[in-house]
Amino acid sequence: MFNADNTVNVQIFWKSREDGGCKIIPPTGLFYPVSKFEDEIFQENFPRSIILDIYEHIANKNISYAKVWFLIRKNEKIPQGTKFKIFDGARCIADVVSIS
Repeated sequence: MFNADNTVNVQIFWKSREDGGCKIIPPTGLFYPVSKFEDEIFQENFPRSIILDIYEHIANKNISYAKVWFLIRKNEKIPQGTKFKIFDGARCIADVVSIS
């Protein structure tokens, strides 16, 4: 499955529908988007598949909290404070920051 030591908590700022975001924010549970990291934190700067385990939504704020880990590179961990975007196809649907 996954290495629990390589999961991190993230705060997700969902884009509004008017700004190209999702019609509906994904429900709590597992969500499988593609991510693109802004800070070139990883040597290869290309989209990576991740798993978000969404555990909380902040009502009326388009903010969620989740645990995240890489789908393929299970031994890599996202450093705290790392910013990245998640995509549905070519469309950016949220900005994300790792918080722990």
